[in-house]
Amino acid sequence: MITDKTYLQRLLSGDWLSRFLNKENIKYLAFLLILTIVYVLITTKVEQKQREIKKLETELQNKRSDYVMHKSALFKSSLERELEKVSTQNNLGLHLPQTPHRVIVISENQEKLNK
Repeated sequence: MITDKTYLQRLLSGDWLSRFLNKENIKYLAFLLILTIVYVLITTKVEQKQREIKKLETELQNKRSDYVMHKSALFKSSLERELEKVSTQNNLGLHLPQTPHRVIVISENQEKLNK
């Protein structure tokens, strides 16, 4: 049975390292090192892409809320009463008509005659 002292002495002496580092093991260790480097590079790239996606999602959400806000303001400003109010404030002389709008219907026969 190996005592703790002799095990520690063998570990610190480096004999196990010289036995482990032969030609076959060096190739295997180099392969593992390359795989580790590739894994770290891929992981870093994926994390960078995830941060970029999160940033773009936040930006998209902000753009959507701005769009809804501008669309609402545009709709409000395009209402007839709002246009009349702006017109009277700027003395443009525009007023809403008292009579309903007229609809002009052109039949297909009249279109053919006009051409």
